[in-house]
Amino acid sequence: VKEAMNILHVKLIIFGDLCLPNIIITNEGKPMLLDFDWCGEDNSARYPPDLNNTADICWYSGVVRNGLMSIEHDKFMLDAM
Repeated sequence: VKEAMNILHVKLIIFGDLCLPNIIITNEGKPMLLDFDWCGEDNSARYPPDLNNTADICWYSGVVRNGLMSIEHDKFMLDAM
């Protein structure tokens, strides 16, 4: 997962919705990211207006509905896994 995130981040692309339901393990035992609909450009793409920002998800501080997405947010979510 870290390698996939690095590939995106080098191109200044945010995944945005990094959580366990968006990762599967292939038959070969390798992780694969799913659900790329939030992907966008660093500090340009925005979270959806219906973002589930309740306390049951440990988002990066400052993540809000329709807020700007950042590579730092992806890194935080990766470290939290």
